Amino acid sequence: VAAMIDSAVRDTFSDDGNYYDIVRVNRDRTDRISSIQTDVVRLDIFSSQAASSIQEKLASSGGYTINIALGTLLGKSFLAAVGPDIHIQVIPAGNVQTEFKSEFSDIGVNQIRHRIYLQVKTPVYISVPLIRKRLEVITDVPYAENVIVGNIPPAGNDHN
Repeated sequence: VAAMIDSAVRDTFSDDGNYYDIVRVNRDRTDRISSIQTDVVRLDIFSSQAASSIQEKLASSGGYTINIALGTLLGKSFLAAVGPDIHIQVIPAGNVQTEFKSEFSDIGVNQIRHRIYLQVKTPVYISVPLIRKRLEVITDVPYAENVIVGNIPPAGNDHN
């Protein structure tokens, strides 16, 4: 499912992943960053287009089958890949939901990474013999990222 989602999102965003097309960095008179604004309208349009594309791709697939070794399903690492393959059917089960998320993280001295990604929630049915369960697959697809470098204070003599 994740590969299908990633492919559909990449097709939708083929030429639109430029950070500065959707983010405006505002600076004060001393050239310090005072705020960051995102183009919410544009992101909403991309989000809707991506949801539509993902929904179409999943619907046209009609579902698919994956094979997993029985030992893997038991959840013990030493049993992974042991035993006969179990055929698991994955079937789309409803409407895809998409939402852009933004996060900031420290990556060094006065350096902040700003990352924008599309979170996709896809409901599916997982079907194995005698069991059918509805799950939600959550996939984060990176859209744009930038490192914002702040002012580095001058090194001074510390006279304590």
